[in-house]
Amino acid sequence: MSSTSASDARRVRLFGSLCALVFLVNFGRVVFAPLVAPLQADFLATDAAVGLVATLAWLGSALPRLPTGWLLTRVDRHHVVLGTGALLAVSSAGMTFAPPSSS
Repeated sequence: MSSTSASDARRVRLFGSLCALVFLVNFGRVVFAPLVAPLQADFLATDAAVGLVATLAWLGSALPRLPTGWLLTRVDRHHVVLGTGALLAVSSAGMTFAPPSSS
């Protein structure tokens, strides 16, 4: 196999992996769509409340992409990955030790 063929094969594998990753990330967001009606019935939520929750979920997914893209153009990728991992760990710990709601 020539070096050009090996390089092309590697690019095809990389592209396929990226496509699979994008599919799985987006599938993780849209898999909840069939659950909207049962959850609305269980929580006795209005259409407006359910629409607001869905909108906020999509905004919460989209908004961090802009500063992350900007950051990736200025900081090494591994530093960004480590920083976001640390942020996730601290956030998870904060949620774990948060006092229970008084509802």
